[in-house]
Amino acid sequence: MIGAFDNRDSGESIQPQFVSDIGALETKWGKNEDDSRKLFVALWSLSETPIALRDRLTSLALNSTGFLLSYQLAHDGHSNVSWFEEFSDTASEQFDMFHAEIQHLPGNYYLFGTRRRTGPNS
Repeated sequence: MIGAFDNRDSGESIQPQFVSDIGALETKWGKNEDDSRKLFVALWSLSETPIALRDRLTSLALNSTGFLLSYQLAHDGHSNVSWFEEFSDTASEQFDMFHAEIQHLPGNYYLFGTRRRTGPNS
């Protein structure tokens, strides 16, 4: 199950929307709309997901207003470092990034991104 949070239709309150079909989530989050504020959160789940599914979910994170990811250096004997570094490089074109080791969990990292504002009120 994937939780999607979108407050566009409800003013300032956040209305959670849960889906179990990735296709439904891609339809809902398939593009970044100017009036939409979306937060993509994946705490260790992406780093424990097959690469093909990670790549599919990447577009959802990149179409959000911001994201919070956490990951460990390796899972099931596979390094996560290069995948998250590549994602960070791609995201840094549109997002202000923060990437740091979690102090109380050595070998685990947070990766935050906040979309840069564009337009006359930036």
